[in-house]
Amino acid sequence: MAVTGFGVRTFTIKYVRRILFTTTIVFIFTLLSSCGGGKVIKKRNLLDVVQDATASSQFSEGYRAMFAFDGKIDTRWMATETTWKGWLEARYAEPRSFSKASFTCAVQEKEGVPKDFFIEYFDPVTNDWAVALEVKDNQKEKWSGSFEAHSSDRWRIRVTSVINDQGDLTISELTFYN
Repeated sequence: MAVTGFGVRTFTIKYVRRILFTTTIVFIFTLLSSCGGGKVIKKRNLLDVVQDATASSQFSEGYRAMFAFDGKIDTRWMATETTWKGWLEARYAEPRSFSKASFTCAVQEKEGVPKDFFIEYFDPVTNDWAVALEVKDNQKEKWSGSFEAHSSDRWRIRVTSVINDQGDLTISELTFYN
């Protein structure tokens, strides 16, 4: 009987160790999953973050200018009703040098998507807006373009016409980058 008790005891200790090991692995996996699945989260440079956003107009509080810079495709800026012209401006904490811009418009049938527009930066020397890029006849809901690099703390898109005027001027995400 002593041998059987010893065997049961040995079996129980091994079983408990396996349970503890399995529980530990499940706990670690759960912890990593709740912290982003174990992925390394890239730190954003504070200079990359838009400090403020303004626009020529806004349809309502649900379509504020800042929504075009929040990294979410399901939010957007939209100009006042029946407005197919306007501008959307990003302000940074310090001057930033950019040579590329892009926008996405998550809309149906290209309603309110910029067709003719300018990418502009505020020139501190002339104290006025300067054109970095002029775009004519854009037909894309997801647009990107390159231009000569310029440095400024204020960047904007100035739209002069939209692809489909059945919808108001709108931009889901606007990005300036290198």
